[in-house]
Amino acid sequence: MIKLKRELQDQILKKLQPNKVVVITGARRVGKTFLLKDIISKLEKDFLFLNGEDINTHLLLKKRSVENYRNVLGRKKILIIDEAQKIPEIGSILKLIVDEIDGVMVVVTGS
Repeated sequence: MIKLKRELQDQILKKLQPNKVVVITGARRVGKTFLLKDIISKLEKDFLFLNGEDINTHLLLKKRSVENYRNVLGRKKILIIDEAQKIPEIGSILKLIVDEIDGVMVVVTGS
């Protein structure tokens, strides 16, 4: 398991690029969040971590405007959303973020 986890980490970190979304999918309870936390420990930039199961995350992202998302991110260039599938219209939200906020990198998990 350790070797596989490291290989996945390396692949995900290589794919993490400005104005792109990396999506980690899998069945429930297979270790997506665990893998995500390991990846976070390797990041050298500030990041914003949101949980799609938290109603406050829904409220934070509900107002679909570039200005809102710039305010939410502040100076952070990495957005991480765990359980992203729980957020209504997440695809449209992520598209607006990566299309309009220069340099932002996004990682999301979902089942």
